[in-house]
Amino acid sequence: IDRLLKAIDAARARGRAQRAADAEAQLPTSDGANDTEKGSAPDWSSHSGEQVVLPGSLDPSGPLAEYRRPPAQPYAVTPGEGRFAGTDILQADESRLSNAIQTVVDLEAPIHVAELMTRVAGMWGNKAGSRIQARIHDVASRLVSKRTLRRRGDFFWGTSDECPARSRAQVKIPADRVSPEEFEQAILSVLAGGHRLPRAVLTTEVRSVLGYSRTGAIIEDAVSDAISRLLASGRLGEGSTGLTVRSGRT
Repeated sequence: IDRLLKAIDAARARGRAQRAADAEAQLPTSDGANDTEKGSAPDWSSHSGEQVVLPGSLDPSGPLAEYRRPPAQPYAVTPGEGRFAGTDILQADESRLSNAIQTVVDLEAPIHVAELMTRVAGMWGNKAGSRIQARIHDVASRLVSKRTLRRRGDFFWGTSDECPARSRAQVKIPADRVSPEEFEQAILSVLAGGHRLPRAVLTTEVRSVLGYSRTGAIIEDAVSDAISRLLASGRLGEGSTGLTVRSGRT
């Protein structure tokens, strides 16, 4: 009987271990696109535009009771990969290369320089090696001189300062390639309507609006820096219950 009971206990233990392994396999993992670091925050990224139950929002009179996550437009990647395949990008006519660069920036601005290199090189069916990057940089610099493009740090812009918060849930763009201005816009979108959120909740919501399923150091630092800039500019205020948009500063 003792041997039988031990065998039953061992079988149950194996069953629990297998169920735990199966459950772990179902968890989302970091793939380098939707944040490059794992975290423990719940995945709420599929709830854009819906009422979301946030920590502290169960109180019907509380500041989070009526919060709804703002929808974000999907990030649009420039089409045309392989359009000029079979020709040498290093020998390409400058006007063609200029048009390719301008097309990408006009659609995706603000766009990180690494994404611009990838997108333009891909039109010729190439990876963005060092020589190709140098050629694209050279042509892009002339477009900046002509003021058809602008560059701020690692990001290229067109002639407009428009910077909507875009969801990268369906594209492989890591969080460190999101511009500071887009993090700021995501914060303002989340807090629009007079909502007041604690920093931790705000960070999670910004992450979800931008389409990332996990919060790691990259996103935490970017959101914290964006909050600091918005506080310094007077667009945000912070009190004991959290952060909010100052009246008339949206």
